[in-house]
Amino acid sequence: MRSVLNNIIRILLASSVHCLKYTEPLCTKIPKTNAKCKLDNVRVEDQLVFAHVIFRHGERNIEKSYPNDPYKEEKYWLGGFGALTNVGKREVYELGKYLRRRYSELIGDSYSPKNIYIRSTDFDRTLMSASVLAAAVYPPSGDEIWNDEIAWQPVPIHTGPLHEEQLLPWKIPCPRFMFLFEQYQSSPEYKSIFARYEPSIKHWERHSGQSLDKLADIMYLYDTLFVENRKGFVLDDWANEALWDSTLKYLAAFHLQSFTHSTELKKLEAGYVIKDMLDRFRNKSQSLLKPNQSIWHGSLHVYACHDLSIVNILNALNLYDLHIPNYASSLHFELYRTNGTEYYVQLFYRNQNQEIVDSPLEIPNCGTKCHLDQFNELYRDILPTESEDYDSVCRVST
Repeated sequence: MRSVLNNIIRILLASSVHCLKYTEPLCTKIPKTNAKCKLDNVRVEDQLVFAHVIFRHGERNIEKSYPNDPYKEEKYWLGGFGALTNVGKREVYELGKYLRRRYSELIGDSYSPKNIYIRSTDFDRTLMSASVLAAAVYPPSGDEIWNDEIAWQPVPIHTGPLHEEQLLPWKIPCPRFMFLFEQYQSSPEYKSIFARYEPSIKHWERHSGQSLDKLADIMYLYDTLFVENRKGFVLDDWANEALWDSTLKYLAAFHLQSFTHSTELKKLEAGYVIKDMLDRFRNKSQSLLKPNQSIWHGSLHVYACHDLSIVNILNALNLYDLHIPNYASSLHFELYRTNGTEYYVQLFYRNQNQEIVDSPLEIPNCGTKCHLDQFNELYRDILPTESEDYDSVCRVST
């Protein structure tokens, strides 16, 4: 009887766990999204001239387990802990086909480094996601076919060591970030979260056998249960209840938000990649983008990264409503030119596997179409200046 009940709960959870509404008043909705191949809210004479796409990798295995996890042994996880799954490969492949349709006029029919640049964090799952996405964007045809037995052609994926990754920081040493983050973890706001949800946290600790002293611990517990449920594994009653109740997911999402809870953290965690994109937009508007080794070229830049990367950027731009980005979700920065010489920015968020995204994001104090100069001015406080290189800013530990 219990196994039947578990199966029923698992089916319900699989269809609804990502649609749960949070009980906290600050998290009422997920950012609305766009992405028709032909945008209804863009005038016919306006021309899309450049785009950046930041996307989360596809579905993966669990990264960490907990002491009482019945599936903690690696034999349950094809490819190992944290590995991209076959479902994840299909998710990213569909995203690649979507990018091919959406940006066909920017990237052309045949691969050229003049049209696209793909960068990834140095994780296997993001590198593999980028490769699968590239295969969907540029299936070989005509003279590009080099082997009749495989409908694929190589497209370069650029990366760098994690300890040097400054645009999408993940493992790079940064004393200033650690000081600010640890300071926040000692704040009354952070501690009040644990006081408010202490009964639930103690309940999860008792059943999981895992100490949950920090929000990061809670986030990993949620992630493990979510992935195991998604894979169809039968979970214990307490785990099903934890997934059904939105509290665990709320705390996991709150942890992701905490990386950019202050203006200075927004600059450290997202300001450099946002500035990088805006600089390229400005150079494009001034016809300064030329194929050379000092400036990445191409009309479409794609970044393969993580849920935290997307949260950091959304929160830095004051566009984040508490949630966890889905696998293969994508955030689009698009530069349009009017029939004159004016340029504006639009942002779109595709958080589901959908062909049509309803509308562009509403940029605070700027609307859905934000003049490029105004966009830069609005976010001046989180954009590093020319003298604020990442290394020197990080060295200031207090």
